[in-house]
Amino acid sequence: MIRVIRYFILLLARRFQAVGSLFSRFSDLFNGLLPALFSPPELTRLIQKHYARLYSDGFVKEPHDLIDYLERWETEVLDRYKITSGRMLVLGSGLGRESIPIARMGVSVVGVEADPTAVRIAQQMTRPLKVPARYLQADFLQLPNRSGCFDFVLLSQRMYSAIPGRSQRLTLLTDLSRLVKPNGLVILSFFHKQAVTPRLKTICGRLNVIIARLPGANMAYQPGDECDAEHFLHRFQDEEEIRRELSGAGGFIQELDWIRGFAVLTFS
Repeated sequence: MIRVIRYFILLLARRFQAVGSLFSRFSDLFNGLLPALFSPPELTRLIQKHYARLYSDGFVKEPHDLIDYLERWETEVLDRYKITSGRMLVLGSGLGRESIPIARMGVSVVGVEADPTAVRIAQQMTRPLKVPARYLQADFLQLPNRSGCFDFVLLSQRMYSAIPGRSQRLTLLTDLSRLVKPNGLVILSFFHKQAVTPRLKTICGRLNVIIARLPGANMAYQPGDECDAEHFLHRFQDEEEIRRELSGAGGFIQELDWIRGFAVLTFS
């Protein structure tokens, strides 16, 4: 029964989104119910399809015109921990926004991105710059790299919050603890609860708590799970929640900025 409901809701979300702004609120409502209906692996596949649409061949006409830059907090963390050499894994590398400027600093960067079009564009942008950055197409929940081969890992663009389900996020952190060298740094950013939650999101949250109790629904649903245009996002409800999660994976929190939404970890 729940299988029929979940795909009916997904169909309605897509149909109302296609009609236009008149039904945009209906689309937002139905999208907001997806986290309680779809399992974490199913939500992951929806995200992959979301980026496949985003990174279509028509996404950019001139890849070299795209801007690569670091956010202010990223620059501050790189400076504070004196990251100017070594080997860094960048997860969800997209078109190379972070990878290119970090490689310019002298760090050897390996970017991992699930979408092949994004990987191709990033390679096109990076090749003429002759910086030490390369890109791999892979699911970063199933990383193929050997153990202890990176000094640093960066999971930026709030991508940590885009991993559906606490269990999947903990599995990723455990895998990252394998990939970094002893005392290596894992740098990640996340979304936190909004100061003022829109009324529609509040309604969806209350409905999702009810839906998640139904047989066949997403038993991994957590308050703070959202979907927008079929893109999953988890907003951590308070600082203690993110601290418990990071520590639960065996991470030692070197720095956590709740307001700006980033953390720096090491693993024993």
